[in-house]
Amino acid sequence: MIIGLSFKRRKRYTTALEHYEKAAKVAETARLNNYFGMLYNNIGDIHFLIGDQEKAQKYFLDGFHLKEDTKSKLFSVMSLLEVNVAQQNIEGIMKWLETGYELKGNEEDLVEFRYHFDIYLNKYKFEDHNAFIESLKKAVDYFEAYDEYYTHKYALWLSRELRNTGKYKLATEYYEKTISMMSRWE
Repeated sequence: MIIGLSFKRRKRYTTALEHYEKAAKVAETARLNNYFGMLYNNIGDIHFLIGDQEKAQKYFLDGFHLKEDTKSKLFSVMSLLEVNVAQQNIEGIMKWLETGYELKGNEEDLVEFRYHFDIYLNKYKFEDHNAFIESLKKAVDYFEAYDEYYTHKYALWLSRELRNTGKYKLATEYYEKTISMMSRWE
């Protein structure tokens, strides 16, 4: 799995996929059933990145159904949301948002998912652009303290939205955040 992840980070997706599939065979042979949820999510992610949304969704669903831990299931919900966004399936987005909020409940240790879900809720259910922008800003502020991946993702999304609405100066600030993170990754 670690080898697959390293190839994924280098954007060598087919090689990463080969390693994940080998890991799945090893897990099956050794009857390490608790690894399948994570493996299927990683395989689904590779398919998502190479543009095969159908396979990605299948693996994300399989992973979701195999996972028992709430936080792990919520990460699968995030993946399923992204696939439905890519497919422009509003009904699917609403279904997975509902599932996500239901799983999250009022648990304080899962607060990060409120930031994720609020973005999609404001964009796709309420279609409130101002609330959507505010939820992106809140997510960037929240994740900036500890998660570069989501900070980058939401700052980039926010900068594009701000640019599209003519707020170029503010968009530039968020673009700079993403560029700064990308330079640290290299």
